[in-house]
Amino acid sequence: MPKLNPTAGDEKATFLPSNSAAVNPAGFAAAAILQSNHSQAVKQEMATVAARLVKDPNIMRLFCDRVYQLLQDDLRAHQERTHGHGRR
Repeated sequence: MPKLNPTAGDEKATFLPSNSAAVNPAGFAAAAILQSNHSQAVKQEMATVAARLVKDPNIMRLFCDRVYQLLQDDLRAHQERTHGHGRR
């Protein structure tokens, strides 16, 4: 598989202005890969995985199912930790 350059094409990219107020920092957030402190090698691996996900709908479905399962597990664990600490 060819090496991907996660910053390739930046010079041609078009950035739309935020539609949120300037006081809302979420409206000006960069992509997660740009905010990470990971090494270039890890960022390269993330770009490779993302490219593979985009090309294969079956792998994308499996990936999404796994993310959904992890979110459900996290929500369930959070509810178990906070059970009894809410309304009385």
